[in-house]
Amino acid sequence: MSYCKEKSILGVDTETEGFDFTCKKLLMFQIGDKDRQYVIDARDISLEPIRAILEDKDIVKIFHNAKFDYKFIKRWARIDVENIYDTYLAERVIHCGKQDHGYSLLKCVERYCNDTLDKETRNKFVNLRGTPFTIEQITYGAKDVVYLIDIWKAQQEKLRTLELGVVSELENQVVKVFAEIEYEGLMIDEDKWTAMAENNVKLAREQELHLDKLVLEHPLLTSYHTPIQADMFTPAEDLRKTAINWSSPSQTLKLFRYLVPKLEDVNGKKLGKYRYKHKLIDEYILYKERTKLASAYGTKFFNYINCDGRVHTNFSQILDTGRVSSSKPNMQQIPSDNTFRNCFVAPSGWVFVSSDYASQELNVIAYGSQDPVWLEALERGADLHGVCADLVFEQRWRDS
Repeated sequence: MSYCKEKSILGVDTETEGFDFTCKKLLMFQIGDKDRQYVIDARDISLEPIRAILEDKDIVKIFHNAKFDYKFIKRWARIDVENIYDTYLAERVIHCGKQDHGYSLLKCVERYCNDTLDKETRNKFVNLRGTPFTIEQITYGAKDVVYLIDIWKAQQEKLRTLELGVVSELENQVVKVFAEIEYEGLMIDEDKWTAMAENNVKLAREQELHLDKLVLEHPLLTSYHTPIQADMFTPAEDLRKTAINWSSPSQTLKLFRYLVPKLEDVNGKKLGKYRYKHKLIDEYILYKERTKLASAYGTKFFNYINCDGRVHTNFSQILDTGRVSSSKPNMQQIPSDNTFRNCFVAPSGWVFVSSDYASQELNVIAYGSQDPVWLEALERGADLHGVCADLVFEQRWRDS
């Protein structure tokens, strides 16, 4: 590996059995530049000899979707890669994360290299196990390294033209942090989660019966009363007494139009503005919240537990909203209620430390703009939202 040690920039890629780094193995490891590429059978050959190269903070390692490769390298070679440049992230920076732009390696190769990736060869790596690599697969792996170098060169020119070099550098510095978070995952107390899930189902059912009761009491909704047909096994208080399926938006909309004739649908803001004008609508919104908790955070959540017994989310750094998102599962939407969050537990001997930046974005804006009003408000610890409201609405805000 003396050749790679002398280089300042290297392309790095991997081929794996599948997508789950906790149980799917690293098959092939590729490293090099345009002049020379090394393809290593990671099933039989240790990557230990190139540890120094991957951990060298002075050598740039170019990946495409670095988090994926990073987790597999760490899991199966026990190596932490340093100084990462991710062509995937750079492409998202260049195009502001717009959803209609292709960011895959396939699209980048077409865009910058005027070539096409062989999907058929790529798919042959899945579940390959002990079968020797073909010349076709080895060539495919080596070409990926060359593509990465070419894409990197083309992106550097665009980043300079758009003056986005600093942004790209920042995103590439933080990608390792996200990769580490995803790699570590979270342990979950399944018994505590199951008890919570069962209670959420119970609360949703109780809220459904409460809605029925409000319908029975409402003078405009007598057409929704239904005769009670008792049986030997269901308590009388649990029997449905109304002819309405609350989980059906069309049925619910038809009922609510007795209260709000011009109501367009039962979703979002259009319904929300009537929440405090009609108790039934207010209680229905609460019902939707409870049923969502019961369905989204029931025992099906256990499907996200990987082979190592932990839940591993996936972060997307650059969206057109300017924010970070989380998926499979979305850990950013776990309810803030400790009933939910306390189900995630730290390993023995460890504790969770929770912290947050107060008004981080507003502080950055104040510093960047050097607006004297904002700076003065921050220095005296005032609420910037309140300061802005006072400037806009004046006495109406003060009297509110």
